[in-house]
Amino acid sequence: MREHPGVQRRAQDGLTRIIGANGLPEFSDQANLPYIQAVYLEVMRWIPVLLFSLTHTTTQDDVLQGLLIPKGCLVIGNTWAILINEDTYPDPRSFKPDRFWTLEGELMSENTDVRSVLAYGYGRRVCTSRHFADALVWKVMACVLASFDVERSKGDELEALEQLEDMFIQGLIVYAAPFKCSITPRTPAIAELIYRQN
Repeated sequence: MREHPGVQRRAQDGLTRIIGANGLPEFSDQANLPYIQAVYLEVMRWIPVLLFSLTHTTTQDDVLQGLLIPKGCLVIGNTWAILINEDTYPDPRSFKPDRFWTLEGELMSENTDVRSVLAYGYGRRVCTSRHFADALVWKVMACVLASFDVERSKGDELEALEQLEDMFIQGLIVYAAPFKCSITPRTPAIAELIYRQN
């Protein structure tokens, strides 16, 4: 959110309309927070935690688009390539939650289900815990947006990182590179609410 303050503000405005400025979202609020869902979907698309699916081995010869895949061949799904396909996601390296909106300004209906989150896998080998992970990631993201403003550190004169690769450390698991930011409670009441929950 540090790099996308307009997205953060729009998401927070939606949260304030539904839960007020001093509350935390519940799972029951999810259907009334379509922009939060769009941000979540874009977060999961933009930089998946796992760039590749688990490996599989073919149990018999198969042909895919005229290419023979012999029995015993190691097959690895390339999640990264799927999620940056320009035919499906124009300007795929840019963070754009609006790509999940219709022209009428509503969340596309096919993007409201956990099955649309390809970061959890695809086909018969999809993550068995995807519903739990989906709910947990959505809830944490929505609560952070409801509770805090995430901004550049005061006095941080650094330019926005030009290359996406500079923002993340890629290996078996992808995670954010160290960065400075300022995280402040949105209101004194939300700070008190968070303090009491600990």
